[in-house]
Amino acid sequence: MTVDALYALFELDETPEGNEVPQLSENPQLHVFLLLDQLLPGQSSVGDAQHDQIFLSAPLDRLAPVISRDQVIDLMQHGVFIDEDSLAMFVQSFGMCGALSHEDLT
Repeated sequence: MTVDALYALFELDETPEGNEVPQLSENPQLHVFLLLDQLLPGQSSVGDAQHDQIFLSAPLDRLAPVISRDQVIDLMQHGVFIDEDSLAMFVQSFGMCGALSHEDLT
């Protein structure tokens, strides 16, 4: 995929239905981090944060050649969008997205 094609998918008015990407976590934010780690191993997850939005550390020029259309749709379905030429997403509290229990953290 090219960077232009990546932008074009993210610029769609509606997120396309369905994808063939297996869920890596029930936590939507953790799923995004794990998927990006598979695509860009060793890349840090978060590049910057502002209030309730985080910018993901996934350079679009490095991501475009290794990501599939289904994976882009999956990221979109998990709340990822492009802002200021970076992937970004709004942060939800763990309680809101049903994330981690005390046992998960110990």
